[in-house]
Amino acid sequence: MFDIITIMKKLFISAIVMIASSIFLLFSSSPDGLLHVYFLNIGQGDAILIRTPSGINILVDGGPDKKILSELKDVLPFFGNKIDYVISTHPDKDHIEGLIYVLKKYEVKHVLWNGSYKTNYLTSAFFQTARDKNITPEAAAADRDIALADGILIDMIFPFNQSFSAQEDTNASSLVANVIYGENEILLTGDADTELEEKLLKANSKIDADVLKVGHHGSKFSTDEDFLNAVTPEYSVIQVGKDNKYGHPDSSVLKRLKEHGSKIFRNDLNGRIEFIFSEKELIKINTL
Repeated sequence: MFDIITIMKKLFISAIVMIASSIFLLFSSSPDGLLHVYFLNIGQGDAILIRTPSGINILVDGGPDKKILSELKDVLPFFGNKIDYVISTHPDKDHIEGLIYVLKKYEVKHVLWNGSYKTNYLTSAFFQTARDKNITPEAAAADRDIALADGILIDMIFPFNQSFSAQEDTNASSLVANVIYGENEILLTGDADTELEEKLLKANSKIDADVLKVGHHGSKFSTDEDFLNAVTPEYSVIQVGKDNKYGHPDSSVLKRLKEHGSKIFRNDLNGRIEFIFSEKELIKINTL
């Protein structure tokens, strides 16, 4: 009899703990009036979740595999299965494959892409999965900014014009956007290389930002001196996997960022990286 009572007490306590944990997760992931930008830890690839003060979710790229799903589970609301915008900067595997899993699992309202595609399985699967969910992907362009509640603007910088083309090397056509919230600007660059950086500079694009998502995982073919002079980032984030075969990030890029006084965060060293902003300023940076 004593054993049964003891077991029942333990089960009761466990149930209370589980309920309390669920309540904590529910309220801790509710909109808090702040902008959260998560550079998700998905290995060698890009995946950025933007969560607005009122709870709008924007996912930019999805990494190379299913790991994006576990990352989203950790940062989205406890009962949340909605993503308002899925944005593909370009169709390389380490950016687009995870988005296919996201489209299958989550309720997605809008899909945007940079207009370039590869004639391969991943590109076909991405578009087919969107069609299966009755979503028509929209090609991005500089004149198609996204204005959201809370005064948040996703300023589309590149492509300059809406276009559609098949390309094998799509880095130079990566979607580039500046996320603007009050006094804060976060520049997202996909796999932009020096060729694309030069195009942005020649066009006098507004690329000054507080936070720079470093192009192409810190490749030596990106983030040159003139580009950094224009961006002047206080913080730089390199989305890169541990011990990757490409040797990213390149030492020359790290050197340039340090010389510009930019504080560097890296997924391979810092795990998931979260920037939290009020309308006026950066409040906090969390790493996990």
